[in-house]
Amino acid sequence: MLSRNATDEYLQRALLGLVLLLLAWTAIFFGGQTPPEFFGSYCLALGAGLAWVARLWTAERPRLFLHPVLVPMGLFVAYAAWRARSVAVPYYATAEVMQLAMYALVFLVVLHSLGGREESAWLIHGLVALGAGLSVYALIQALNQSDYILWLRQPPHYFKRAGATFVNPNHLAGFLVPLVPLSLAQALISRQPAWLRVTHGLAVLLLYTGIGVSMSRGGWVATVVVTLGFLVWLMARRPQMRLAAVGLLGAVVIAAALFITNNAKARARLEGVNVAGNVESGLRNYIWEPAWREFLAHRTWGVGPAQFNVHFPQFRTPVMQHEPGWCHNEYLNLLCDYGTVGAALVGLAGLVMLGNIYWVRKYAERGVSQLGSRGSDRTALFLGTNLGLLGLLIHSFGEFLLHTPAVALLTTVLLALSAGSIRHATERFRVPAPAWVRFALTVACGALAVWLLPKAYNRAREAVHLRRAEAYTRITPELLRELIAAGRLEPGNPLTAYQLGENYRRLSYVGDPTWKSEAEQALKWLELAARLNPHNPITHLKIGLTWHWLDDAGKYHRSIQRAVDLGPNLVEVANEYALSLLRQGRPRKARIILNDSLTWDPWGNWSAKKYDAEITAGKWPDREPK
Repeated sequence: MLSRNATDEYLQRALLGLVLLLLAWTAIFFGGQTPPEFFGSYCLALGAGLAWVARLWTAERPRLFLHPVLVPMGLFVAYAAWRARSVAVPYYATAEVMQLAMYALVFLVVLHSLGGREESAWLIHGLVALGAGLSVYALIQALNQSDYILWLRQPPHYFKRAGATFVNPNHLAGFLVPLVPLSLAQALISRQPAWLRVTHGLAVLLLYTGIGVSMSRGGWVATVVVTLGFLVWLMARRPQMRLAAVGLLGAVVIAAALFITNNAKARARLEGVNVAGNVESGLRNYIWEPAWREFLAHRTWGVGPAQFNVHFPQFRTPVMQHEPGWCHNEYLNLLCDYGTVGAALVGLAGLVMLGNIYWVRKYAERGVSQLGSRGSDRTALFLGTNLGLLGLLIHSFGEFLLHTPAVALLTTVLLALSAGSIRHATERFRVPAPAWVRFALTVACGALAVWLLPKAYNRAREAVHLRRAEAYTRITPELLRELIAAGRLEPGNPLTAYQLGENYRRLSYVGDPTWKSEAEQALKWLELAARLNPHNPITHLKIGLTWHWLDDAGKYHRSIQRAVDLGPNLVEVANEYALSLLRQGRPRKARIILNDSLTWDPWGNWSAKKYDAEITAGKWPDREPK
């Protein structure tokens, strides 16, 4: 043990408090997916980083822990920052690089300062308490059939699914699944006081409940796997606890059977997995297929950080008419965004962590012959963290968990605790930190704060203006002022420019005396949006509609053709393309397009039905050569 002065002790406690507060803050405020609330997460992470650097200066013998996994992790962050400079939409890529930088800093903090027995125990207790609290809130939502998440209304497609403070209930399950083996290990094989072990046992029941009412099928599968893995280990390595393991397994099976039998939503979720068109089946297959083609088209370098959704329209299938946002499969999303090179760096980090587990297992995982009937905090931490990471890996096959900051931060902490377990096997990676190294780390942390905080603050302010704009139900000068204010703060956001252009276009359609200047304003903003995101077909569609309103047929037809090139399987674009063909006197070609559109959407596709009926009635003359 290193001797430390009082200042160092205070900094150690401050670090623990800041990391726990960071995890709680991010999870409680919508999983960290709203910029105004997430700005607090950046501040807390940077505060923890500065406290870590200060601790290096106050320690009597400062040392660094240079774990081998730092090499591929550092290379991946650098690669992401490099790729972000040459992507289609830098606005989205910059946001992802900012988050990666924050995760890397949190990893360093936890690896260096919170891997000790006492600190890691408090960290686990805090995480389990947070998960139990979220589970209670989710249970209250389920019992009351509440459609509110704190003060925001839940999206309607998550009806009868409880997400606690997460917008997407799958992300709540993703946060809770890794806490299950952590809490089980503390309850059954740690050396904590009896009352604390009982508390963890009760927390496990709450965690199971929270995962259950989230109705996340991926969460259920991951929970079953990690629970079975833990119980198999317990029966193999703790013979005296075999009866308790069998009893726990029986209780879990009975509870799950009762839950599914008595809950119609749970049955529908299970029965609808492979039913095409069922609201419970999801659309993952229709996302994965075009995602794979997107990867094949950019297989070496990928499309760039957070660019999957930008390039998706070019590869979408007709079934998938809306933007998926992410790939709903972290492995495929990684390939699309970062290509083979980025996936290789992540894979290398994974191999290093597997080697870490294999090397440390005989030092951290002690059998009954070594301990008798006594528990082991070291074994509980080793088993709980690695099974928790396994649960995250399994669940990530069907969800974009690591693009949810709260889950990504939890994963970062578990990775750091798992990597830190190598201390039990060797001291070779602990090296002295001379003054020049500490100075370099101080400068690096300060530079990160200077770069990150202003950007995060501007994005938070931008989001406030956009949120205010969303509250307006009609186009008013106040709405336009809010959007313009947001655009000034972050001029690279294509969505803000698009919203301004679309609102000016709709305002022009009213036909006031200022209609022409409003149409020109619409073109100005829509063309800016097309430059900021050159892959969005809807932007070019709206540009074409504006040119038609201004009576420029040539530019109208060219814009619609550009929209078709970018979004060939989009109903809205196909219908306008058919109308463009009709205006050119090409009803035969238009009818082919309309038939495709009606095949993609046969129910609510009123525009296609209208144009098809007009062709049949002979409203559009055929000027094509026979």
